[in-house]
Amino acid sequence: MKKTVIFAMIFFFSSLAFIEAVEAAISEYPPLFGSRERRFKNMTAFKKWTGMLARYESVKPVDGRPCDPFFHDNCELPSWSEFLTSLEGRAPLEKIIAVNEYHNQAKYLTDPVNWKLEDYWETPDEFFKRNGDCEDYAISKYISLKKIGIDPKNLRILVVQDLNLNVGHAILVVYHENQPLILDNQINKVISANKIKHYKIQYSINEEFWWRHR
Repeated sequence: MKKTVIFAMIFFFSSLAFIEAVEAAISEYPPLFGSRERRFKNMTAFKKWTGMLARYESVKPVDGRPCDPFFHDNCELPSWSEFLTSLEGRAPLEKIIAVNEYHNQAKYLTDPVNWKLEDYWETPDEFFKRNGDCEDYAISKYISLKKIGIDPKNLRILVVQDLNLNVGHAILVVYHENQPLILDNQINKVISANKIKHYKIQYSINEEFWWRHR
């Protein structure tokens, strides 16, 4: 009988520790689209995201040489670098708005047309060379903001369901002054997440964690 009580107590305290650990992983960020989120560390299931990051890290940095279209030199990456440099010294919100406007000028192309694949997550250099679809806009905005000093802890790619079109979609959220701002290739302006009613979030992710939303 005593052993049974001891085992019951061990189970109780183990369960309590587990619950406390899970509750500690519940985000303190403002809720997105009415969801409750829980944070996780294991990225194993997100190979398109981690694979894109690995490819991006392997790309040689832009060296600042002027592009020369006569020799078929690609001008997009030097232009991107110059654009980011031009934002130095600006206020964070100005940077966020400028990055959103800059990237939304790109042409939208689906992955089957662009890559002959059902779903492919591009690095910024691939995006600027070949354009892309929704997650590619979000990824390039994410990395652009990170490069100009926005804390990546305040950045996440959101994978959502567009309830108006009944299709999957990806956008970027930036937590600025504790408010979630949405950068969306379908919306010209940066907008508060609280003003968007037609997205149902599935998960969000950055380089450190991913969040499940319910």
